[in-house]
Order: sequence, then structure tokens, then C-alpha cells
Amino acid sequence: MKICSKGKDSRRKSAGFTLVEVMFAALILVVLALGSAAILQQSGTTVAVQKNKRVAVEAASRQFEGLRSAASLATGTFDSTVLINGQTRKITTIVDDIGNSTRPLKRVTVRVEYRPGGNEVVLETYMDK
Repeated sequence: MKICSKGKDSRRKSAGFTLVEVMFAALILVVLALGSAAILQQSGTTVAVQKNKRVAVEAASRQFEGLRSAASLATGTFDSTVLINGQTRKITTIVDDIGNSTRPLKRVTVRVEYRPGGNEVVLETYMDK
């Protein structure tokens, strides 16, 4: 009889998980959850920045179209603002005369700030006006 009861005890001890095993599994799950949360947060930030950048490029393109439709271009630096996703951002247009007497040529640079801290989109083109 003693042998039978010993067999039951050894099965009872081996059934289930120890506290150390459960704690280790919980630790792995926590690390995975924190890693996933960090990745989701970073991807959300990246999406917002890319959206602002895209809107800034569209604003610079609109600025170019307005300058192309103008009869003539004055040289100089011109500052204005544009609304990007509910926030007012600076847009700078620089017109340089780089042509000569036979061919009037102007270099037009448009800079649109899409995020504070100097992050900007810069588009440049040449116009013969």
C-alpha cells in the first residue's frame, strides 16, 4: 500500500506549474506587452509627422502654382503662414535672380515648417520670368 500512495504523491507533485515557472511566464508576457505598446506609440508618432510633412509639401506646391500664374516675380524673401493640421506654420518664399540679359531666370525656393524645431520641407524650382 505504501507503494501505491507514493505513486499518487509523485503524480500530484508533478501536476501543474511551479510558482517560479508562472512568474517567469508572466515576466515574458509583460516584456512583450511593453514592447508592443512602444512600437504602437512610435508608429502613431511617425504617422502624424508624415501627415504634417505631406501637408507641408502640398502647401509648397500651391505656393509654386501661385507664383507660376503671376505675371512677374519680384526678387527677395517673403514670409507668410500656412495652416497645417490646425497649427499655424511659417512658409518662406525666396526668389533669386540668376539669369542674364539674354535669358531672365529666377530660382524660387519655398520652405514650409511642418514641425517646430527647424523641421521643414524645401522645394526649389527655376522659372523664366
